[in-house]
Amino acid sequence: MIWLYIIIAIIVTILFIRFPKPVGAFIGIIGIALGAVYFYYDGQQKQIGMSEGVEIAITFDTKNCTKELPLLVTIQNNSQLMIERINWNIGAHTKTDGNNIIYSGNNVAVDYGFSDHYSSEKILDLGQKFSSCYQIPSLTGQFTPEDLNWSIVQEDIIFQN
Repeated sequence: MIWLYIIIAIIVTILFIRFPKPVGAFIGIIGIALGAVYFYYDGQQKQIGMSEGVEIAITFDTKNCTKELPLLVTIQNNSQLMIERINWNIGAHTKTDGNNIIYSGNNVAVDYGFSDHYSSEKILDLGQKFSSCYQIPSLTGQFTPEDLNWSIVQEDIIFQN
């Protein structure tokens, strides 16, 4: 594999000696493109890494929450940054067949539809935990909420700069 790099370097050097302006411009454009790709990818990896340190859980809990707001959402910040805001959707799945039964506008959210957006603007420092109770979204059919599997989906975490 090293031979391939050596051959490419020799060819580029010869071309650069014979045609300095076009080859220099081409190398510059390639360098800028590779730099942009690197910084984009690096930023994405950092965002994923920071988000992985945040745990969001949901349970149906009428002991710690009221009947009007029976969904207990707990957020644990194990990332390296302070959380400014978190947005998420809720999924509700039947225990028998796993279908998502959230009613989303005019469409039944069978496979990929989820509830309206939920959010928390509680600022969480490293290691902090926060819990709050939320309302159940509209469901299709007659289901008892305690018999459903609840999940947090499509979370969007905004970290403080």
